[in-house]
Amino acid sequence: KLIRVIPLYSGGALQDQLYIIGLTSALDIITFLVFYFFFIPHLLQRKNLIINSVGIFIYWVTYGVIWSWVYHITNMSQGIEESIAIYKASYGHTLLNTLYALFIRLSADWFVKFQKQKDLEKQNLMTELALLRSQVNPHFLFNTLNNIHSFSLTEPEKSSFAIIKLSEMMRYMLYEANGEKVALEKEVN
Repeated sequence: KLIRVIPLYSGGALQDQLYIIGLTSALDIITFLVFYFFFIPHLLQRKNLIINSVGIFIYWVTYGVIWSWVYHITNMSQGIEESIAIYKASYGHTLLNTLYALFIRLSADWFVKFQKQKDLEKQNLMTELALLRSQVNPHFLFNTLNNIHSFSLTEPEKSSFAIIKLSEMMRYMLYEANGEKVALEKEVN
């Protein structure tokens, strides 16, 4: 037996049609939100799989009953056969909203994970750079002081000049070279 198709606007008041659209849209939005914020995160984290599976089954059955009830109170279904057909068709709505929620949730989770990974890589690079700087600075200072010491024994004028240059370099390394980027002109000077 064929079920009659009810057009979106069947000559009734526009307000009644908007009420039906609002009601059915609210049901779809509620389903999307329940799956997006509750069922899918628990399933992805593998928390209580059996309880969540039973919860999803109960939600789908209840949703079908509510959907049939909405069609019945809005006089869009007339009779038990149409209500059963609407009940079965409601699974399509539920499945579609579940798939939307799953796709958007997986996309959002992937994006958050990707951002965290990018931030972690950036933090690792900064830590590695800081480690390299901490290794280079003492080695540089040790070699420079050895050179200044050798100048102080043979050429005292050069040692005075080297101490001033070392002071300028240390000031540069402490105050100007700590940023992420340094102007090439400053680095050359």
